[in-house]
Amino acid sequence: RGLVELGLYRGDDETLLTSLKENQQTPDLSDQIYSALQAQARYRYAVSLGNTQAGLNRSYHLAIRLVPAEPKKDASGNLVHDNQGNPVFGHDKPWAAERKLQSDDYFTIEVKNTSDQTLHLTVLDLDSNGKISPAWPYSDETAQENKIEPSASWVKLWQQSDKTQVALYQAASPDPDEIYKAIATKDYVSFKVLE
Repeated sequence: RGLVELGLYRGDDETLLTSLKENQQTPDLSDQIYSALQAQARYRYAVSLGNTQAGLNRSYHLAIRLVPAEPKKDASGNLVHDNQGNPVFGHDKPWAAERKLQSDDYFTIEVKNTSDQTLHLTVLDLDSNGKISPAWPYSDETAQENKIEPSASWVKLWQQSDKTQVALYQAASPDPDEIYKAIATKDYVSFKVLE
């Protein structure tokens, strides 16, 4: 029996979600189809989380924005860091809403919690191919590290429990439909089930 190769496409715009291959080194094709459909169901659920969903607490007022960052690099191409270990970069204004991330763009994520209570924040990175990964907090961090205090000002997300260490992100691919979704909750919630 030779190689069998199939593609799983999204129906609305025929975007290729994943390639499925069956040969002696890969799992059964039906297992791959099942796994791919499960991933797509998790992705569609995560994308649908939002303002039109019933049961949301409307008193949580949280805004998110991506801020371009052009980190300075040394002669070897390595990022230059300040005395606190943060990358040194410029441009502290948000991109226009219609601006799409380009491959290799650097950016920070800022949030503003204008509610009257501390919120636990999760930011999910949703790729159009169905992949869901935590953008913040990182998957190995604890419940205490994702609290956002009330503030009228924008706050840059940080690394782990050190709020002086700005989290710097880099777009890995030119996915025009990639979504960064912020989810605020009163108590800590793990979204690992969506990964």
